[in-house]
Amino acid sequence: MKKIDFKLTKYSINAYYLLLITFGVLFRIPFMVANYSHGIDDGIYAMSAKHVANGNIPFKDVFSSQGGWFLELLALPMRIFGDSHFSSRIVPCISGLIIALASFEIAKRFIAAKPAFFCALTICLTGTVVRATAPITSDGLMVAISLLCILFTFKFIENSDINHALYLGALLGLGCAIKSIFMIPTIIFIVYATFKTPIVKRFVALSTSIIIFALPFLLFGFKEVWNQSIVYHLEKDDSLNL
Repeated sequence: MKKIDFKLTKYSINAYYLLLITFGVLFRIPFMVANYSHGIDDGIYAMSAKHVANGNIPFKDVFSSQGGWFLELLALPMRIFGDSHFSSRIVPCISGLIIALASFEIAKRFIAAKPAFFCALTICLTGTVVRATAPITSDGLMVAISLLCILFTFKFIENSDINHALYLGALLGLGCAIKSIFMIPTIIFIVYATFKTPIVKRFVALSTSIIIFALPFLLFGFKEVWNQSIVYHLEKDDSLNL
């Protein structure tokens, strides 16, 4: 009797991606369509993003306690689909899906695809993760960017080409421009993991990250962005003893 080969193919891997996206969206729909705010952050950030989508300038016309690109990212779907609770939560929802898919891709580097899928699915559907990636928070977006940074660090180590240097640098700069302080562990990982890669490629990644991080300061004003996004959090965190 011929033995059946259960070896995974690219089709079964694609099925895992589809399942992660499907379950990720389904579990977030109740939050996405609710016509009321899920807590203070969800309501305030939605209103702030609405003002930005209507032409107001972050840090000048609209106060933002988050990094320079946060409200601009939230406002992008609102510019496309119009003002609504649903459109204001599209970016957090996408962040949740990115967390699931990036977790799967990272896990596949260390374990078989099937257990990697169940690990990613568990992460995707965990209550804490859902609460951070359906209502509006900056935490879910920050985690998604951090995981993408880790994934592209592996890709950069394997290829060390200019494209991966640019991708990694852009993601790192974007993450630092969302929540600078909370990207520190990711930065330490990237520096350590890429220590033996070509210095020119690392310089490209570093330069790209600095440019992406600095752009909001140039667009919206250095003093405004610094005081509202950096100093605001430093003064709020008593554990830093500043």
